[in-house]
Amino acid sequence: MSLFKVDRASASTKSFDAPGIYSVEIIKSESSLTTKGEDTIKLLFRGADGSVASDNFLNRESVWWRVNALLAACPFVEIPEGQELDFSKAKIFQEFLGQFVGAKLKIKLEEESWIKEDTKEERKTLKIKKYLPETNPF
Repeated sequence: MSLFKVDRASASTKSFDAPGIYSVEIIKSESSLTTKGEDTIKLLFRGADGSVASDNFLNRESVWWRVNALLAACPFVEIPEGQELDFSKAKIFQEFLGQFVGAKLKIKLEEESWIKEDTKEERKTLKIKKYLPETNPF
């Protein structure tokens, strides 16, 4: 069992408050299953001021391009070009994306709006729309 470490700086749950490009670090990887039983990984990103954002990665071939977009923005994650992985095997997808914890990059946040069905009220949120390499990750 791991030891608990007091780290008040990691307690922030403040969200980013405006669209823009932010330098972040991937601080956590959480796995879960969709209602259809598909693997999904939630990555948590933290900015320098403690603001957080998250993004979900679905283990489905039609959206694996998003994993490659993340790889392109994280050149310091040591995964060989051309490496092939069988994401259909248990935990491979989870372990692969878990390697990104600690990676530094930039994210582009854009505002997205929708209408809430039951109240017909417009809602807005910031979504990660692009991953960009951090010019100086150290």
